[in-house]
Amino acid sequence: AAQGKHDARTAARVLMTTARDCLDNPATAPDHAVALNNVFRLLELYRVNSFFGFHSATTPMPEAETLTLTPTIEQHVQEVREVLEGSVAIAFEGQSKEEAISIVEEVLRKITYPDKGEVAAADRELTLKFFVEAAEKLRLS
Repeated sequence: AAQGKHDARTAARVLMTTARDCLDNPATAPDHAVALNNVFRLLELYRVNSFFGFHSATTPMPEAETLTLTPTIEQHVQEVREVLEGSVAIAFEGQSKEEAISIVEEVLRKITYPDKGEVAAADRELTLKFFVEAAEKLRLS
């Protein structure tokens, strides 16, 4: 989606739905390792990149330069950012974005690779709530 060929909302919706389904049925998670790793990458980008989802200045730039900048607004990356922020606020009320995403990433790691340890029930429930919220908001956008 960041390359301008797809709508970021659709890609994010597929990833959030896959993660939600894998949390509902953890036995299927290892079969979806590639998708869950992509969810992890999306969340990590959101967590560490303070410019994720913000579009560049409105000043026109040569085409070659715009290829390396933040995606255009038509790709709806900013809407994905807003969905992630809203989902964190609802599922992890009172926790920072960093704390929330760290929990989600740890749960994803443990359901994808069960040899990494068991998922704490409370963390699983919060993470499931996060993905349910995100998938629903992306479905409506």
